[in-house]
Amino acid sequence: MLKFSLLSELSRRILVLDGGLGTMVQAYGLGEQDYRGDMFRDWPVPLKGCNETLALTRPDVLTEIHEAYLQAGADIISTDSFNANALSLSDQMLDFYVYDICRAAASLARAAADRFTLSNPSKPRFVAGSVGPGNRSASISPDVNRPGARAVTFDELKQAYYDQVRGLVDGGADLILIETFFDTLNAKAAIFAVGELSRERKTRIPVMVSGTLTDVSGRTLSGQTVEAFYTSVHHGDVISVGLNCGLGAEKMRPYIERLAAVAACAVSAHPNAGLPDKEGHYDETPEMMAETVEQYLSAGLLNIVGGCCGTTPVHIAAIAAVAARTTPRTIPEPDGSLLLSGLEPLRIASGPEPLTVGLQADATVSPEFAVAIRDKRYETAANAMRAAIETGSPLAAVCVDDAMGAGPVAIRDLLNIAMATPETARVPVAILSSDWKTLEAGMQCVQGKPLIGPLSLADGDEEFVRRVSLAARYGAAVLVALADEEGDARSYRRKTAVAARVAGLLERTGFPSCDVAVDPGVCPVPASGIGEEDASGMPSDFFDACRGIRQQYPQWKLCGRIGVVSDRYRSDPGVCRALNGVWLSRAAEAGLDLAFADEDALRSVEEIPEELLGLCEKAIAGSDAASVAALTDYVLGHNPEAERLWSLFRDLKDRTAVTVPGEGSGQDGGTETGGAGDGIGYAKETATGLTPLWLEPLAGLGELYRAGTIPFALLERGISVVTGALPDGVAACSGGWGRVLMATVGDDGYDPGRAALKTLLLVSGCRVEDMGLVREPRRIIERCLNLPETGAAMTGKTAGSTDKSPETTVPGVVGDTNRFDAVLLRGVSARGVGQIAFLLAVAQKQGLQIPFLVGGPAASALQTAVGLAPQYGAGAVLYGGEPVVTWRALRRIASPEKDMFLIDVQMEQMALREEYADRAKNKPFRTLSEARAHALKPDFGTVRLPAKTGREVFADYDLKRLVPLINWSYFFGLAGLPGRYPDLLDDPVKGVQARQLYDDARQLLDEVTESGVLHARGIVALYPARRDGDDIVLYEDTACTRELHRLPQLRNQQTSQAVNLSLADFVAPVEGDAPDCVGLYALTLGDGLATWITRCREEGSESRAKLAELLAGRLCEAFVEELHRYARIHLWGTEQEGQLSMEELLAGDYPGIRPAFGIPSCPDRSYRETVFSLLGVPAAIGMRLNENFDMEPAPAACGLIFASAEARNFSVGQIDAEQLETYARRRNMPVELLRKLIRQYIQS
Repeated sequence: MLKFSLLSELSRRILVLDGGLGTMVQAYGLGEQDYRGDMFRDWPVPLKGCNETLALTRPDVLTEIHEAYLQAGADIISTDSFNANALSLSDQMLDFYVYDICRAAASLARAAADRFTLSNPSKPRFVAGSVGPGNRSASISPDVNRPGARAVTFDELKQAYYDQVRGLVDGGADLILIETFFDTLNAKAAIFAVGELSRERKTRIPVMVSGTLTDVSGRTLSGQTVEAFYTSVHHGDVISVGLNCGLGAEKMRPYIERLAAVAACAVSAHPNAGLPDKEGHYDETPEMMAETVEQYLSAGLLNIVGGCCGTTPVHIAAIAAVAARTTPRTIPEPDGSLLLSGLEPLRIASGPEPLTVGLQADATVSPEFAVAIRDKRYETAANAMRAAIETGSPLAAVCVDDAMGAGPVAIRDLLNIAMATPETARVPVAILSSDWKTLEAGMQCVQGKPLIGPLSLADGDEEFVRRVSLAARYGAAVLVALADEEGDARSYRRKTAVAARVAGLLERTGFPSCDVAVDPGVCPVPASGIGEEDASGMPSDFFDACRGIRQQYPQWKLCGRIGVVSDRYRSDPGVCRALNGVWLSRAAEAGLDLAFADEDALRSVEEIPEELLGLCEKAIAGSDAASVAALTDYVLGHNPEAERLWSLFRDLKDRTAVTVPGEGSGQDGGTETGGAGDGIGYAKETATGLTPLWLEPLAGLGELYRAGTIPFALLERGISVVTGALPDGVAACSGGWGRVLMATVGDDGYDPGRAALKTLLLVSGCRVEDMGLVREPRRIIERCLNLPETGAAMTGKTAGSTDKSPETTVPGVVGDTNRFDAVLLRGVSARGVGQIAFLLAVAQKQGLQIPFLVGGPAASALQTAVGLAPQYGAGAVLYGGEPVVTWRALRRIASPEKDMFLIDVQMEQMALREEYADRAKNKPFRTLSEARAHALKPDFGTVRLPAKTGREVFADYDLKRLVPLINWSYFFGLAGLPGRYPDLLDDPVKGVQARQLYDDARQLLDEVTESGVLHARGIVALYPARRDGDDIVLYEDTACTRELHRLPQLRNQQTSQAVNLSLADFVAPVEGDAPDCVGLYALTLGDGLATWITRCREEGSESRAKLAELLAGRLCEAFVEELHRYARIHLWGTEQEGQLSMEELLAGDYPGIRPAFGIPSCPDRSYRETVFSLLGVPAAIGMRLNENFDMEPAPAACGLIFASAEARNFSVGQIDAEQLETYARRRNMPVELLRKLIRQYIQS
């Protein structure tokens, strides 16, 4: 194997790729035996047309083709391995031979290339391992009724491509050519697979990526523009991005021009030789194609050029002659912009105004979105993403961290549904999560280039490097939060130090600087002097860090979350909007590029009242405590409850001035003191012990806070009144009523309630041991067991804290599991709450019985009851929310009431768990008998017996009569251009693309209807029928005395439906006299489509094959509509010929429905077997069923026809076990078989 530098050759000349290998193979006229050879002589399925076997059975043919292209001047020849992956070859049962086929194909090409290189070393030849997309799409649902469904996963594709690439590389391929990809997510899986092999082999494997456009709309089949496609695939070892197939050279040129204008890599093109005629011959001669290609090259558009379908060695020779006398395109340097993509690209460059990203789809911000995720209502959740886009968000930001462990499954299901909607998929996705598995699952679902994060140094350098490297292989940009093992970087000094460390690690990985967005960490307006939060950084530190980072790392983009700065004032929307507006204005001046916020929370600086504006500016500047106090005074004075608030504060001040004698220095012989000397504000004895006088007004503030009447800043003000009443140096009142261990688990972050709660505990006489931020939960267990600990965790102070409490230790003996009355755990992220769950499980195994109270921004009462409490067995896990309520809970835990109090809490949690379980199962449901009581009761007085019953067979229906019934609006939606036809053709944005697609489709329809490729064959029959319960009974006679067959139906059971429908409701009941009939139908377009599509793919025209499949599906649907129309006119006699306009027909503006088996109203597709038997379908029209009840040949349809004017389409939803068992008995089928057939309709 000769070694030359592909990149060196690419830099000095235009490289010529070979032509259509499938075109050349077709010219040989090979037969079945050629494809079988000796190796596959007795193979059980036909192999003709599977070109990949030729590497093993007719290597001589491939060698001749390679040599012909090399002789014509090709610099790069591609292997005969386009479909050689396990997923595609499984159709021929050849998936076991993937490696052998690929290695053999590459070896043949390698030998041919080396012979030509030896004969002329000045013109080295290279081998490109051809990797096609395969026959399954990662981005497109195979079922129009289930947009979130996927035929294949990213991991399945990655493995299939990996096995293919491994064989190609082992066979001697110099590079991998990922070509003719119509779904960019498939291409990204292939790039990932190449990268995986590169890492294993510790060598670079160059990659060419080439997409295919469906038509002159300029989009791939999965909907991406050329620019978005480039942005999505230009990562890893990709040396070139280009286009091939789909179009001829002339029609491809505008898109190559657009690609060349943005690509910071080599650009390739290997177009078809024009368009095929009816016989499949391409219309561009070598001279015509070379003339067009010369225009490409003269304009400096290409670095690599070749041919696809219809191009022969003569075409390549003409192209090579042109390439030899022109110079390659100059590859531009990246301009430093952050490039992202959805179906369309987004370029983020530093400018005067930051882009604002909406957070309507963030579970940590939007309660409605969090509930939708929790209840698995992903369509509703996807609507929230679309709402953000409609309000102008340039990114679809999504976060499913709702603290209920939704994680990877939720992000996958949500994105699969959201990406099926062009309006949502149009913009890039920002996947936000504190859980790496969730981020990775999200990257596997989006074909565009997403922004993912936040990543940080919290788990150490190596884990950061691993995650960044994986993000690069997935083709994602990263959002980095400035945090490390010690927690969030809050001060300017810490922010810049962590940024420098991040920069060094990114340089080590080779991650592109322009793909990095950094969040320096927004600090809130500081608290009212109640402890350690005062030292947590100021808002101004963020602005200073932005300026420093922009100067040091100019290609990084700067971002921040707006709402953090105003969090303490959240329940006062006017002040929040003012603070956010001032902050955004200051951040823009400091260089902010991306601002994450709900735009409803923003307010233009010009709109803010002058007084409030001045207060907000001073508070954000953080110049002194007085500025914060002045803003809080403003909030208090403008609150609707201002009069009551002033009264509470006066009462609080009066009560903190009361001093009574203390109860001594402690309860344990003076060794554990809560403070010195006298106590403050203790005046009355209660069931839970001595209670401070100031608790009552402070509790009043707590109630207003929980009701959303006042912001947290006013509750903090109340606590600061208590703190301020303490003499200097006194940290707590005496009393020694409890001992508490406190820690923040997993991740650092903004948690104002933490400092407030700690301060409240200390000033009331509780002993607090604060471990601060704990990355390893086991340390908390060790502390509970009194195992040795060192450092700040042994004191009442957190490292770096400035509260006025003394350093207090809590002595005890090793193994003493009752040394603390309670453990307070704070979770500021979903990941942190997940670590708390792990901690509780370990605590349960260690035999701990200490009550745990869980609080923090990421915690909730529901999450505590459902996700955490069960982990601790019989132990108690309480939700620690608002500080005063938590304080009261701790007082009760430290009192004789403890046992009864904890029992009450556990009973409440049990009720919450039961309620959640009902919701998780999509309850409430009606029982089957209740659902039947809510059945539809139509009026059957207008239904009449048809003029004719029995069977009508259509042996070869005229396709031209079906064309007017095609629903073009639906067609365009499936093609990625949603809109109403014909208005869409004149749409100012989509019109040009839509009209070209329409013209191409009409041309293809003309070919189909003239060529006789498709044959519409169908059967329709009407039978007298009655409803018996939920069964449809068919009869042999109109008197309904001789039963022919029963068709049991399912019924909707959801209580959310006023009427629980079943298809049986649309048939007259047995106990009445009203006559009725039910129709059955089956139809197909014959075997011709499969043959035609195979021929298109053999020729490499994947886009033409996809368009043919799309049109065939619409023709099949039109045939169903026509049979239904025929039945209404000629059998039932309920409609006259020409009575309905075409618009009325397409809109279904007529009585009756025609549901097909397998749709939501009739999900049991095994009924196709019943219809085939009753109508004699196989013998009459040649249709058949496989073992999975799939109809062949496809496209095909089979279903029922109802005449009732009240009949309508619906979904049975999920059914319970009772209905499943009842249905199985009525169908005389095993329950397990039905579970497989209708599993998505059965409650889990």
